Amino acid sequence: PKPGKITKDQVRGAVQMALDRMDQKTIDLMQFHAWDYTDPSWLDGLTFLNELKEEGLIDNIGVTNFDAHHLRIALANGIPIVSNQISHSLIDQRAYGPMKAVCTEYDVKLLAYGTLAGGFLSNRWLGLQEPNSDELATWSQMKYKRFIDAAGGWEIFQNLLQTLQPIAQKHGVGIATLASHYMLSQPAVAGVIIGARLGQSQHVAENERLFSIQLDTADHSKIQSALSSLQKISGDC
Repeated sequence: PKPGKITKDQVRGAVQMALDRMDQKTIDLMQFHAWDYTDPSWLDGLTFLNELKEEGLIDNIGVTNFDAHHLRIALANGIPIVSNQISHSLIDQRAYGPMKAVCTEYDVKLLAYGTLAGGFLSNRWLGLQEPNSDELATWSQMKYKRFIDAAGGWEIFQNLLQTLQPIAQKHGVGIATLASHYMLSQPAVAGVIIGARLGQSQHVAENERLFSIQLDTADHSKIQSALSSLQKISGDC
């Protein structure tokens, strides 16, 4: 919704607009974003969505960027949320805290974006010197460079890439595919959302290999060792 108070008519209008655009009778997954938790209208919005779900206009309700506390509030109020779309990667491990506990208790799944950290988790950045702000080509790179800084800095990040590279090579894939596969294999994660720059970096064939990799105990042990050197990024999600 737009920021501010949320009425049932607004929610119905948004759902109907989505149905009309897609020429569908039912929406498989309708995602809700809350702008301001201090305004209880966010819970009203979810309640209205649930009423439309009961009418058959929506099959499933999901949320985006909810923290664990407010996700729990919504679930405890009877909103049947099935998924939460959040940043979750080898670098950004915040979801392993309270979020994991809520997901386990209520069987909510995570849709993870940022699994490649704006492309930093790839062979392209292996062994390179730390870039300055002028060398970052996209807003996404600027954003995820701050994640790298918060997780301990460039040297620790390079250690992670150096750990991932031989494991990826062993399985015949790139670091990026390994990084996304690792997140996809986490119990609470139902799917990963991988960005594509059409005509520049689509990587369709390699992304299809996400489902064919089988990491062994040694692989997991090496990755966990590298992850243990990262600093925890503060916050929930």
